Amino acid sequence: MGGIAGIVSLKNVPMPIVEEMMGAISHRGPDEIEFFHGGTVQIGACGLKLGGINDGNLIAINRDRTVISVFSGTLFNIPALIRCFLREEQLDKTCCPSALILHLYENCGIDLLNVIDGQFALAIYDKRRDIVILARDAVGVCPLYYAVTNDTVLFGSEIKALSIKIKIQPSIRGLYENFVYWSTSGGRTIYQDIFQVPPAGFAVIENNKIQVQGYNTYAHPEFIPNKRKSAAEYQEDIYLTLVQSIADRVARPGKWGIYLSGGLDSTILLKLVERMGFGDIPIFSLGFAEGEVDESAYQSLATSGYGGEHQRVTVGDAEIIAALPQVLKSCETPLFKLGAVPMFLLAQAARQRGVEFILSGEGADELFYGYDLFKESKLRHIWAKDESARQAARDIEHVVPPQYKSNPRALKVYSEFYSRYLDQKDDVLYCMRPRIDASTEIIKYFSTESRAMIAPREVDILVGSQFKHNSSVLKQCQDIQMQILLAGYLLSVQGDRVLMANSIQGRFPFLDRRMIELSRTIPDNLKLCGYEEKYILKKAFADIVPLAILQREKYQYSAPGAEIFLRNKLVFEPYLAKETFQRFGIFDYKASQSLVHNLQASSGQAHQKMTDRMILTYIITAHMLFDLIKG
Repeated sequence: MGGIAGIVSLKNVPMPIVEEMMGAISHRGPDEIEFFHGGTVQIGACGLKLGGINDGNLIAINRDRTVISVFSGTLFNIPALIRCFLREEQLDKTCCPSALILHLYENCGIDLLNVIDGQFALAIYDKRRDIVILARDAVGVCPLYYAVTNDTVLFGSEIKALSIKIKIQPSIRGLYENFVYWSTSGGRTIYQDIFQVPPAGFAVIENNKIQVQGYNTYAHPEFIPNKRKSAAEYQEDIYLTLVQSIADRVARPGKWGIYLSGGLDSTILLKLVERMGFGDIPIFSLGFAEGEVDESAYQSLATSGYGGEHQRVTVGDAEIIAALPQVLKSCETPLFKLGAVPMFLLAQAARQRGVEFILSGEGADELFYGYDLFKESKLRHIWAKDESARQAARDIEHVVPPQYKSNPRALKVYSEFYSRYLDQKDDVLYCMRPRIDASTEIIKYFSTESRAMIAPREVDILVGSQFKHNSSVLKQCQDIQMQILLAGYLLSVQGDRVLMANSIQGRFPFLDRRMIELSRTIPDNLKLCGYEEKYILKKAFADIVPLAILQREKYQYSAPGAEIFLRNKLVFEPYLAKETFQRFGIFDYKASQSLVHNLQASSGQAHQKMTDRMILTYIITAHMLFDLIKG
């Protein structure tokens, strides 16, 4: 992986600036660093030497010095790219990723983005056209930010690289969007005048003006299905595609490991890796000292008979409290859930064992309809058409978290909640609307001045404007989940940021472009069969995954949250002090104090209580983050 940063200016740029920018993100690639100084354009890159091997130059320059490319990430189809797109005189012994990108740009122009398969952030400086191109991979694994100030454009893999040159200020509207929709999207961030290149997007900088475009549609459910295959044929295709995806991701040098939760997706990866002959790869799992859900039995079942090391990292309040400041620095965003903190500690443990990249099961839930959101959308769609089903609360047990399924009061609460959201099929954010409305409660906790800046309806229109109505409710839900939850949160906050803070790459076999394209051709009813999630995925690997894991209730990854603040109130008292609210001016002190009191005393409704806990977590971590930034 690694990191990149640079400056594009209408006048010469002092060289030390790009060095300082790279210094701020050196954790992303502590093994090597390179610079290009071109007067009005300065570029830097840092990288990791996986397996102790230099992958070639981080920055590539063509022979007449008219095109410069810098690449951060990993390509998985290098042999095919060399074979199909390079001329003989462009071949060399190493053909490092940056040089390959340069040659592809010379031969294909910006269309190179449609033929490379990988996870990356890249920049290309074309002197002939006097433009700079910034681009990200199609699913958003690698981050890339930019800002425009007067006569200068800055870009970098993390916002802290930009902070060397510009003042970082929170965007109130961005903070609201980030909480309500689980991330900012459409290129927006939680900071004023700082933007991100969107997944499957590229930005062209010319005369210090930026134009952002998309380049790849396969990441959205517009794919036209092939002639329908049988379920058995789909199962075989899934199996073979995932095997090839894993092989591509472990083909390059470097010590690697696997994250194992004990759920279906990570168990599939482990069992395939074992079947492929990698029987001694280290495995890393999480456990929680005070957690409601203990997955250790499933983790032990998945690793039964496995010959490699299995390290289980148990996390409690003390570990989360100690690591939280570093995690906030790394993620550069407030947290509404603390899931990133245990993931940081897990990456830290892997790095201490010498692991350089990790395989993770991210993406399977989006591709094969694994989230409750898909079931909820289906239930609401059925209830909207069948009044008797709604009145009988038919199938409500399928959308209630496992811990509440035997609780009549909780079932009634959930039934009433979803009944309010039946007549919104024209809403492009239909699948998220119940959660959006619940999350808008946060507006009560912003200060009067902040509330005046938000305009919730405008934010909602802005978020919805990037999506189109699809052929099915479930495909629409998938589109939204991949862009907002996966790219904006799971691959970022809980993925790249905490991994790269420990100088580890994350690699995600389910997000191989062939797997994404294949999943688009599979009918909805084979992915969500009745209310059974990931049906076809389970069938494809039924011969290698233990039956108990195939049949287990799906639990969302759930780390301790606001209860940590309530159990350790003295530790976090400075971030709930009146002076802190006055200093930042973002949230309302009295409303927040009332929230703390209610959470301590309340046994409120499931949905409301969860939202309130998320709000408290968000307020405290926002104050912590901005205190760290200003400090």
